[in-house]
This record gives sequence, structure tokens and C-alpha cells, in this order.
Amino acid sequence: MMRRSAVIVDEFANVHHSFVIKNISDHGDSGLMVTGIFTQYVFCSNQQLIEYERNKDDEEEEEEEEGEGSDIEGVHFEYRFNDTSSDDEKYSVQYPGVEIQEHTDMGKLFRHRYFVKLPLSLDVQVDYFPFRVVSASLLVELTTFTTDDNKLRVRPDLILHKRDKTNMFSIEPNSWHLDSRSPLQQAKDIIDQSQNYDLVSPFPRVSYIYNPQKNYCPKFRIRFLMVQNGTKTLMEILVPMVLIAFLNTVHVMGGEITDIPDYIGNSANFALSVLFFLPTISAGTGHVQTLWRASNLYIISIIFALALASVPFGWAGHNHTANAGMGLHWISFLFP
Repeated sequence: MMRRSAVIVDEFANVHHSFVIKNISDHGDSGLMVTGIFTQYVFCSNQQLIEYERNKDDEEEEEEEEGEGSDIEGVHFEYRFNDTSSDDEKYSVQYPGVEIQEHTDMGKLFRHRYFVKLPLSLDVQVDYFPFRVVSASLLVELTTFTTDDNKLRVRPDLILHKRDKTNMFSIEPNSWHLDSRSPLQQAKDIIDQSQNYDLVSPFPRVSYIYNPQKNYCPKFRIRFLMVQNGTKTLMEILVPMVLIAFLNTVHVMGGEITDIPDYIGNSANFALSVLFFLPTISAGTGHVQTLWRASNLYIISIIFALALASVPFGWAGHNHTANAGMGLHWISFLFP
């Protein structure tokens, strides 16, 4: 006789989720990280789930006395960030505690706070070397869980505050000061702690992602537009590249009186110097890469120009090829 499997009942818990943003700072060589506070307000009206959680918390208290057990009490939902588990070592999520309110208009309330430091996903929107505009986004998903007795599958359903959006996203209130700065400038000064990027606007675009198949909303995405510091790139790359172009010009113009081995050796040194800057010039953070970008055309033209300029007078019998490479090297600066 076949055993009939237990029926799992889907239960939807209303969740009001707030995000207080402290700052956005540099992460690694070219990344960005957002620091802030997540708060889950989980409203639970299902008496069966409340009883399950109450019994579970009692069991965990006994286990903690024995050195085991979870440190999170009450109904809560684990996170996924940018489609990756929050357990990933690159995410920092600290849990200080829970507050429980027995009676509200929407049922029992479990309030959980988390201090988070999360790397942002960067996607190039506009790329005109040395200037680059990127989208810095964070996809946050509250994950479904099933009770240990396999009777309930609890799904988080995000609810919105239509009148006051600061209940969902806000800048840390303790950072505001009364001074001569406009609110827009003050918000930028508070959030923007990056040395490599500048905020286009301190107010992010927030999107809630609804699941029409299961009829609930478990995800939201926050996105900032950032501009990479083009002046810094200009000084670090283009100025040395102009110096290489000048030396290459002197090199080509004296090609007739230079021995072939010395000429080829000098050309190789120029090529190696350019290769040193290529990773920075071609660095892209977009998910979709394209060949016909200004930075890529710049790289192709420089490499082709140096290849032509490396042909010695003693081999070709004339300097036309090297002169063409020298001219193309200077023309390549039109791409940036």
C-alpha cells in the first residue's frame, strides 16, 4: 500500500521591508559597496505558523543552553543578493535581534534588523573613454521557507507604503545637518563616499518584482547611476600615452640612421609600455560587452599604429609604412 505524502499548504506573510542607506563606498579596485540597515516587518496572521514558531523558539532556547541552535527568533526570511545566497563570504549581514509585537491590525509582528555591507552589481550604460556611466544595482530577494513539519510553505509578500516612500528607502536621518547646502547636495555628500565614482543622483530607482505565476512579490531592486572619474583616468592614461606617441614620432623620424636590431628593440619597448595601460583602458563592468566601443577602437588603432611604425627602413627600403603608423598613432587620440 502506497503512503500518501503530506500536503504542503502555501501561506503568504505580508512583509514591510525598509532600507536605511548609510553610504556607498569603493570595494576593491573598481567595485562599489553599499552600507545600510535592513528591517523586516513580518506580519503573521496564521495561527498554525505562530504556534509552530513559538514551539520552535522554545526548542532553540533549550539548544542554545547546550551550545547549539539558531540565533534568529520568530518568523523571518533569509536573503539572496544579486541571485546569490547571503551566506556568500562577499556579503556582510549582521543580525542584532528581534522585537515582537503580539497584536497589530495585520496580526502578530516580528521586527528583524540587519546591518549590511553589500557589493553592488555594475553595468556600463555609457562608455566614452575616459568617461563612463555605470548602473550600480542590488537585487534583494526574500526567500521562501518550509516549516520543519512540512505542513506550511511560507512565502514573503512585500507590501508598499504608497503615501510615504521614506518608509521603504531613506538616508540615515542622523547624518542630516542644517546648513547652507541644498537637500540634494547634502544627500550626495552623505551617500557618496567613493573616490572612483560620483553619484548622478543620490535618490535611487527602486523596482519591485512581482511573480505573476504565484501571485506575490518577493524581490526588489535598488539602482544608482554613477559616473566614473574621467579626469583621474585622463591624467593616469592619456598623458603617458601622449608621451609614448611623442617618443614614437622621434623614433620613426630617426629610423633611417638607426640599426635594424635597435629599431625593432625600441618598437618592442613602446609596445610593452602601451600593453601596461591596456587593462585600465579596456576595463568594463557591463554584463554585455561590445567590440565597437570608443575604448576598444582606441586600443585597436594604437596596436595597429605601433605595428606599422615598427617596420624598419632597412627592411622596407622606405619610411612610408612607419610614417603611416606614426600618423595613425596621433589620429587614434580622436577616439577618446
